[in-house]
Amino acid sequence: MTDKPAADETVAGEKPEAEAAAPAAAPEMVPAEQVTAALEAAAEFKDRLLRTLAEMENLRKRTEREVNDARTYAVSNFARDVLAVADKTHCVPDPASDYPVHFPGEVIVHLKGGRELRVRKATSLGTPEVPLSRYAIEEKFLKNATRTIAPHAAKRLIARIYRLEDAASLSEIMALCTA
Repeated sequence: MTDKPAADETVAGEKPEAEAAAPAAAPEMVPAEQVTAALEAAAEFKDRLLRTLAEMENLRKRTEREVNDARTYAVSNFARDVLAVADKTHCVPDPASDYPVHFPGEVIVHLKGGRELRVRKATSLGTPEVPLSRYAIEEKFLKNATRTIAPHAAKRLIARIYRLEDAASLSEIMALCTA
């Protein structure tokens, strides 16, 4: 046995003699024109990216402005339409009414084609003949009360009013009316 490896064998971590003797290859040089072209292309892509981002931001702002305008003008258009209908509305005394005992109502709509739509209620909602449910009363109260007091105060006020008989004074109820 010999300590030297065979010619086709190498010791781990060692390079063959032919490779060790060869000088290291220098990195391949890229022509200056190619580098310049690559830098110009990168600058163009960066410019296009920045322009696209600016366009997207402008689109977002324009869309937001258009949505706000649509909301604003939708209310204006609706109000204009309601006023146009109000201009065509007339109230006339009802000889068949037993007002003030009852509050009857009748609506008659005259269509352009000559047809007439009519509905009559002999007594209004919320009278002894047509009472409101407890839920309807509370909803009506909340719609009116929350114009001037906070919703949570209006709900507490409803609860206190239902327990009015238990109140020692009206100070808590009056405080809720201004909350």
